[in-house]
Amino acid sequence: MCNNSIDPMNKYFYRHYKPAHSNLLIHWTGIDIDDPCWCSHHDSKTNDSVTEKYLDRLKSILKYGLWMTKNEEDQHVIINKQKIERPWVARTCFSELKLSEVRNHAAKYGRLGIGFKRTFLFDRLGSPMMYYHQEKNPNWFFLPHAINNKFKDDDYFSCFLKPMKENNQKEFEYFDESEWRIIYSDTIGKYLKDNNKDAIAKKFKKFSDIKDPEFSNDLKGSKKQPEYLIPIKDSGQWFAIIIYPSINAKVASERDAEIRKLMKEIKPNAGENYIAKPAGCEEFSKPIEIDLDACRNF
Repeated sequence: MCNNSIDPMNKYFYRHYKPAHSNLLIHWTGIDIDDPCWCSHHDSKTNDSVTEKYLDRLKSILKYGLWMTKNEEDQHVIINKQKIERPWVARTCFSELKLSEVRNHAAKYGRLGIGFKRTFLFDRLGSPMMYYHQEKNPNWFFLPHAINNKFKDDDYFSCFLKPMKENNQKEFEYFDESEWRIIYSDTIGKYLKDNNKDAIAKKFKKFSDIKDPEFSNDLKGSKKQPEYLIPIKDSGQWFAIIIYPSINAKVASERDAEIRKLMKEIKPNAGENYIAKPAGCEEFSKPIEIDLDACRNF
């Protein structure tokens, strides 16, 4: 068979195949800077002040990386009606939702989306959340007698457990978010280094180690500070998409010389040594840039 020919069955497969899961995992940010009057059924608009804040957030992420924060709610998980303590780690959250389904999610977490191909998370031991029903029924994650009130200090799988909360419409809150996470702590870093996985540990940067006064200035007025950061540049080939809160924010970003420079540092132009194969393409392929309203069409 000629190399250029296609099996007719494969033609049918590719014509009708629709993946159940997106290969783009998107971190949403900006709920702390957004207009509280915006809601998911409205067209996405930002005034000049909000646009500037979103672009500043984008610049900070491109320069320093994604924030990893600690939340008190992550300290415990309810299993079989028991409040169980688990390792308390910093985390960064992503959603696997298709672009056409992200509006409600963006309304809840912020309208700036920074997306990566799944390999970006795998390289940092990221994983999808494991959802379970906690309200009324027991579950099979653990038998009632199999756990006391605390996971072991290295039971990091427990950080990927998340309850489905049933609401009055018999829908399950959180389950529809299709969440993935990357987690990290000093203890995890030591564990990785002790087990010859130092290359993974180096993909995380401790917040206190960043001495750039410009970054300190970015944090002024912020209610939270990161424990760690996940730099993008060292894995820029997996940086795949930016979703802007509005089309005017997208155009403002396209006109911003600093953002264009930072993007080029992460995704350089293909030069004479460009290799026309998938791995080579990823390194030079610029991220998709789209606004939230346009996501309705995907």
